[in-house]
Amino acid sequence: MIISIASELLKKGYTVSIFSLPLKKSGRNISIPLFYKEYFSKKLTGDIAYYIYVPLIYKLFRTSAPKIAGIHSFIVWPKFSHIPVSFPQFLYRHGILACGAIYFNYLTRNIDLRNFDAIHVPNIIAPEHVDIPIYTIPNWVDLQVFKPRKNKSDVFTIIFVGSSKWSKGYDIFYSIARYLSKKISKIRFLAVGIGKGNSLVKSYPFIYKDNLLANIYSSSHLLIHPSRADIFGITLLESLACGTPVLTSPLPSHQAFLPSYYICHTLRDYIYKALNIYRAWCSESDEYRLLTINARELASNFDKKKIFPLFEKMLIEVASKK
Repeated sequence: MIISIASELLKKGYTVSIFSLPLKKSGRNISIPLFYKEYFSKKLTGDIAYYIYVPLIYKLFRTSAPKIAGIHSFIVWPKFSHIPVSFPQFLYRHGILACGAIYFNYLTRNIDLRNFDAIHVPNIIAPEHVDIPIYTIPNWVDLQVFKPRKNKSDVFTIIFVGSSKWSKGYDIFYSIARYLSKKISKIRFLAVGIGKGNSLVKSYPFIYKDNLLANIYSSSHLLIHPSRADIFGITLLESLACGTPVLTSPLPSHQAFLPSYYICHTLRDYIYKALNIYRAWCSESDEYRLLTINARELASNFDKKKIFPLFEKMLIEVASKK
């Protein structure tokens, strides 16, 4: 997402620099010509600063420029972007830092966000009101890249794109795969972003080349994205843009922009709807073809050409407050 933002801003003639904490991530996969550095703390200069928000991040990367808090994690509004879980389970799955961030925001009523000049929520709605301007600008999809690039496989293929993290729901996908493999004689399961596969699910490492990922979406028949935490879900848009229907979790952040048919509340719901899509594909009617058409129409609402100008306008408006 950051690379996409930076790429578009560079095309417009802006100067862009990216700064990151030297934790887990690395800039070695950045393939565009921009300034990238990792620091534990840094004073920054510029006309506008966009933060991937975590509590107190503005104290580590300090600037006198207007600041935007981009809410790309469930830690600010977990009721909007995370399935309900008990505290022990949440602590076990996400660790002490995520728990601390959530309770810090909850106990202080998100007072930390008042140190920013605006908030960006990458969805079509904002979950609740805060005392500073909120921009609801969804993530976008590049329809020049994510489009039907290959014919559908002759074998019904269901894909998962994400990681093995509990929050992405790969365990749910695998349970669905085990059941459907017993019900359908010829079926294929693919998982992108999972390090190690098995005889049931063929796995691929994380794919950095969008055109290769679009090929996999395009040749598949269904994406199952049982995420337990999402602010938006760009994976869903990429699949829809390639003409591949999706089934996903009932997070409010998903229901904000997806039709109810794509939403699954239980494991049984996933299986029932997946079987219906399989039967539609097998039939000689136009039912499955219409699903692919409707998928692309939905994705077209989030075309980069439509959405990015709104993001750029937000940066300009907030920067003008300096």
